[in-house]
Amino acid sequence: MRRGFRRRLTALVCGAVLLTCTGGLEAHDLLLDPSHDHLDARAVVSMKLFLGHAGEGKTLDPDQKAATYVCVTPDGKRHVPGAEGAGVGLFDASAAGVYLFGYAPRPSLVHVPHDDLLEVVREAGAEKAHGKALAQARMARPWRVEERHHAKAFVAVEGGDAGQADRVLGLDLELVPAKRPDRLATGKALSVRLLAAGKPVAGARVVAFPRNAPTRELVAMTDARGRATFTFTQQGAWAVRAVRLERAPRKHVAEWFVVRSTLTFELPEAKPEVEAPTKPTSPPAKSG
Repeated sequence: MRRGFRRRLTALVCGAVLLTCTGGLEAHDLLLDPSHDHLDARAVVSMKLFLGHAGEGKTLDPDQKAATYVCVTPDGKRHVPGAEGAGVGLFDASAAGVYLFGYAPRPSLVHVPHDDLLEVVREAGAEKAHGKALAQARMARPWRVEERHHAKAFVAVEGGDAGQADRVLGLDLELVPAKRPDRLATGKALSVRLLAAGKPVAGARVVAFPRNAPTRELVAMTDARGRATFTFTQQGAWAVRAVRLERAPRKHVAEWFVVRSTLTFELPEAKPEVEAPTKPTSPPAKSG
C-alpha cells in the first residue's frame, strides 16, 4: 500500500484452505489478502491468497480458472476480477464504498485418519451432533473426506457509504459481518453470522484471533440465528474462522464433508480525541 494514496483502504477477509495432499486435515487458513495501489489515477485492489496457519504460510495468486471468483461493487453489480482486462487478482476500486470479493476453490478429496477427524468435530463444535457416533465408528483405514472451501473479502474505500457489508454472496459456508468492521471502535462488539447454503448455523464453534498473535483466541458459539458475537480488544488485523462437518450421502465417493471458512478484518486505529476549545470567562462586573 503506497503512502501517497490518500484514500484509506481497509480489508475484511474470509476464507478457507484448499488441501490437495492426502494423509490428514490440517487447520490451515486461506485468506483473500487485498492491498491496493495507485495506477492511472485509479484505486486498484491487488488480491493475493495467503495459505497458512498461526502466521506461517505462503502467498499464492488467485486461479480464476480453478475457482468461483466474483466481486460485488458498491452499486450492487457482480463482476469477475480480471475480466475487465486488468488481469486476475487486480480489480478497479476507484469508487468509494464497500466491495465484496468471493473466492471458492474446487473441492478436493483427502484421506483423513480417525483421530484427525475427531479433532475436526472439536473445531466445529459438533460433539453433540457427531462426536459419539464417530467415536464408536473407529476404522483402521482413513476416512474419505471431501473438502469444500471458500474465501470472502470485504474492502472498504473511504469516502462513501454505498454498498452492503452484510450482503450474502451465496458461498457454501459464509461468515457475514452485521456491520462494517472498518467503522468499529476498539472494545465494541461485532456480531458475525455463520451461514451454510444461506441458512443460519446454530451451535457452531467460531474462533477469533489477532493475526499477529494467533494463539490469543476468542471463542463463541453461534445462537439460533447463527450469530457469534466478539468484543475485539486491540486494533489491527483479526481473523475469524469456522468449520462445518457433515456426513456425506451413502452413495457419495466421500464419507464426510468438511468446510472451513475464515473472515479477517482490520480494526481502525483510534483517532485522538480533540478537546473542545474552552470559552473565555468574562471578568466579574464592577460594582457601583
